[in-house]
Formats: sequence, C-alpha cells, structure tokens
Amino acid sequence: MSKQKLEIQNTLVISTAHIKFETSKRLETLDKSSYKGLSVVSRDVGFVIFIYESEFKNNTEMSKDICNCVELALNNGCTILILDRDADTVDSLETFEW
Repeated sequence: MSKQKLEIQNTLVISTAHIKFETSKRLETLDKSSYKGLSVVSRDVGFVIFIYESEFKNNTEMSKDICNCVELALNNGCTILILDRDADTVDSLETFEW
C-alpha cells in the first residue's frame, strides 16, 4: 500500500488588534470571496484568510495594517492567516484599539 502525499498548509494565528476597525469592515465585505490574492471568511471572532502569494504581491489596494499581517504570515511560511480577537498580539506588529 503506497502512502498518499497530503497537502499540508501552515497557519499563523494572531489578534484582530493588529488591524484597524475600518480594515475589519473591509474584510467583512470580502466574506466568502477572493480579492487580489486573499480569500476571506468572516467569523464571529475574526477572519480566516487564505493567501495566494503570487497574486497578493501585486496587491496595492489593501491597507498597510492587513498587508503587514499577511507579510508576517508569508515570511513565516504560512498560507493561511487567522485573525482572532482572543489570540495573542505579536510584538513586531502595530496594534489598534477598537
């Protein structure tokens, strides 16, 4: 019996405090759709964002706060980013009150 090769993707989980309130509203409008390399699913506690790196690199329309979060995920080998209100913050990213 041969072993099937499984596709496994890494996920970064960080706090929603790393995005502005306005950015969260923008992400909500993208719920269950794809936009410039990001596929977004809204949750009660934040967002699950699937990142398509080659498309995202050309994205000049998303705000700096979400771009910084996505870049952190990509730089750490992750193609999925979970923004969760209960997750920890990361020292290297700016935080926002909302």
